[in-house]
Amino acid sequence: MSRPVCPHCQRLQALCLCDALVSQSPEVRVLFLQHPLEQRHPKNTAWLTHLCLAGSRLEVGERFDPVTLQRWLCPAPGVQSVLLYPPDAAGGGPVWSGSENRQPHALSSLQLVVLDGTWKKTNRMIYQNPALQALPRYPLPEQGYSRYQIRQARQSHQRSTLEATVQALNALEQRPDGYADLLQVLEALQSQWQSHLPTSPAGRNPR
Repeated sequence: MSRPVCPHCQRLQALCLCDALVSQSPEVRVLFLQHPLEQRHPKNTAWLTHLCLAGSRLEVGERFDPVTLQRWLCPAPGVQSVLLYPPDAAGGGPVWSGSENRQPHALSSLQLVVLDGTWKKTNRMIYQNPALQALPRYPLPEQGYSRYQIRQARQSHQRSTLEATVQALNALEQRPDGYADLLQVLEALQSQWQSHLPTSPAGRNPR
């Protein structure tokens, strides 16, 4: 018999994190494209981030229908989508400058596209979707280390989807701590996970 799942946070009822969720209304639109293998991963942060950001959208897939994907990337006339991804990875791409004709880009006309998956899987998503390859890229600066300790990263500077989204929105909207409360959701997830680890005879969680 399957265990009950929370219909909102999509976690097991016993591991529900709804009480930890916060609410933010970003000026920038946010589109999450999630690899299917991440959809039910217990350590995934994309769905939790999506629930915290009003107006955000999350779609699951690896190779999307081109017409449907284009509709997501251009949800309204004049909207510019930028891909949160290093410019020198997955075939490379132009870096988004943040301006057109030297005029500041209106935040309400900007959509941040966030790929959710391992490094290998997100690279594959880009290669399989030409529309993603064509997007200008918005790279994050390598600042410090990730707070996300319960899931191994390929490199020490890489971040969870939640952390990367928070950092990008803080930078784009020029609000250094504007989305800091979302990091509390990450801490709640980690605390919950660590509290369920088996303890050693000495009473310590094994590393």
